[in-house]
Amino acid sequence: MELNLLKELTAAFAPSGCEKNVSDIIKREIESYCDDLYYTKLGSLIAVLRGTGNRSVLVSAHMDEVGFMVTHVDDDGYLHFGLIGGIDSRVLSGRRVIIGESAMHGGIKGIIMSKAVHLQSESERKEVTPVKNMVIDIGAKNKEEAEKYAPKGTFGTFDSEFVLFGKDNKMLKAKAIDDRLGCAVMCDTIKRLRSEGVRYDYDIYFVFSVHEEIGFPGVGASVFGIDPDRAIVLEATAVADIFDVTPSMQVAKTGEGGVISFADLGTIYDREFIDFAFATGRKYNIKCQMKQYVSGSNDAAHIQRAGLGTKIIAVSAPCRYLHSASNVISIEDYYSINDLIYYLLKDLNESIDKI
Repeated sequence: MELNLLKELTAAFAPSGCEKNVSDIIKREIESYCDDLYYTKLGSLIAVLRGTGNRSVLVSAHMDEVGFMVTHVDDDGYLHFGLIGGIDSRVLSGRRVIIGESAMHGGIKGIIMSKAVHLQSESERKEVTPVKNMVIDIGAKNKEEAEKYAPKGTFGTFDSEFVLFGKDNKMLKAKAIDDRLGCAVMCDTIKRLRSEGVRYDYDIYFVFSVHEEIGFPGVGASVFGIDPDRAIVLEATAVADIFDVTPSMQVAKTGEGGVISFADLGTIYDREFIDFAFATGRKYNIKCQMKQYVSGSNDAAHIQRAGLGTKIIAVSAPCRYLHSASNVISIEDYYSINDLIYYLLKDLNESIDKI
C-alpha cells in the first residue's frame, strides 16, 4: 500500500471552512469507483457503494484541520490571528505557516513570532505566551502591503513537510494526520471493496465531513439523510506514549494498531460492536488496541444521536503531537487500520443482525 495519497492529503490546505482542496483530491481518487457521489449543502462529500438490501452502514472521517484566521493587520504589516480548533499555544512560536492557500496556489508563507526572550520580563519567561501576544510575520513592509496578501478573515495553517524517519523509515511526520489519515483509509477501502465486484446486503456510505475541528456540524447534517444501521468513525487520537508520561496516563501505544474507544467525552460506544471489532482483529491477525483514557470527542457524538440513533464505534490512529505542525504516526498503524476497516465491512455482511 503506497503512501502517495496520504502525502498529498496531508499537504493540502484545509483548515475548517476550506475543505474543498481536500474534497477535490478525494473526488478525483474515488469517483470512478462509486455508485453515487455528492456534496451536502455544508460541503461534506458523500460516496455510496450500493448493496442489495435495505440496510446501510456509514463510515466517516473529517477533512478539515486546525488552523488560524487573521483578525487584524497592524501598521507594521504583522498579522494578528485567532485559532481555529484546539491548538496548544506552546507549539506556536517560531512555527512556519501558510496564509491564504497552499504556497503553490496563491498563498503566502509566514512565521509565527512573539517577543524575543531577551526582552521578556522574568515573569513572562515563566509563562506560556498567549496567542493575543503573537503575530505572523509574512515579510510585509507595512499594513497596505500585508493586506494585499492577507486581509482580515484570511485563513491559515501550519507549513510542514511529509517526512519518513526512524529505523527503516517506519515512522511518519506530517501536519493534518487528524484526520487525513482517516480520509486516505476510506479512499483505499472504497477501491478495495469495489475491486472485488461483490455487492453486500447493505449500502455503504462514506462521509468525508467538514468542520469537525470547530464542533462537528458537518457530519450531523449528513447523517439525517442516511439513517444508518451501524456507523464507524475514523479519527486520530493523541496517545501520550512519550517521555515521562506514566503508563496510567497514556492513551494508547504507537505501533500497536488502531485505537478502539469504549467511551469519550461525547459518546458511549456500543459494546457489542466493540467486541466485534476486536474479534475481527484477532480473526485476521490485525493489530488493534483499547483506548485507555477517557478524553476528547469527535463526529461520533453527532452520528450516534441523529434520527433514531445508531450503533457506533470509533477507530483512531495513535498519533503523537496531535494538533501541531509535527504529527507523528507509525506507518504500520496506517496499514493496520486499513485492514481492520476493510475486514469489518466485509464481515458485517454476515453479522450485522447479531451486533
